[in-house]
Amino acid sequence: AVLPRQELYSVIENGRPGTAMPAWALKYAGPLSEKQINSLVDGIESNWAKPAEFSGASLPSYYAQNTGDAASGQKLFVRDCYMCHGPGARIGSVTDAAYLSLITDQCLRTSVIVGRPDFGMPDYRNLSLGRALSDQEITSIVAYLSAKRPPEITAMYESARIQPGQQTGATGAHENENGSGQTGTITKGNEGSGTGPGSPQQKKREGNTSGSSQQGVK
Repeated sequence: AVLPRQELYSVIENGRPGTAMPAWALKYAGPLSEKQINSLVDGIESNWAKPAEFSGASLPSYYAQNTGDAASGQKLFVRDCYMCHGPGARIGSVTDAAYLSLITDQCLRTSVIVGRPDFGMPDYRNLSLGRALSDQEITSIVAYLSAKRPPEITAMYESARIQPGQQTGATGAHENENGSGQTGTITKGNEGSGTGPGSPQQKKREGNTSGSSQQGVK
């Protein structure tokens, strides 16, 4: 209900850089056409969006719309999150620098908005003693947590961050499979220039292996 349809489509079409999520669109050597991706998005929204559950609620935006205030976020964290997520808490600390180095601000925001049903964590509507957190309060909580992340990790995330609606191409799909760091599209009649399956180098290696095997048989 919070994630914009175009964002969901883009994730499937383009994949996510820096993750195991590949691009699925045909134009990026994936298996799905535009029609199939739209059908997949339709299925996801019809089965899991459940907008009726949020009837009358003020939904926060998927992306942060403003800059958060870390000082306010700290107060909100102590009030609404510390019991489960402070140092030594029963669920586990989310203020630990090692943990924050492994998670982006967007992932933190998403967790606050939708909760973690698998761990019994409520969503944004029930974190604050039954009072829904506002969009700005969520942004400030994330700002507080982000401020506790090592600066060099924050800089790395900032440099790789995708802006809302940004097209990323075949990001992360089959990028860097051969360690070359190069990306590109494969078209009919072009076997590619890398060293992976179907490349001239791979065929040459297969030919050499085949020749060696035949000599061994003789």
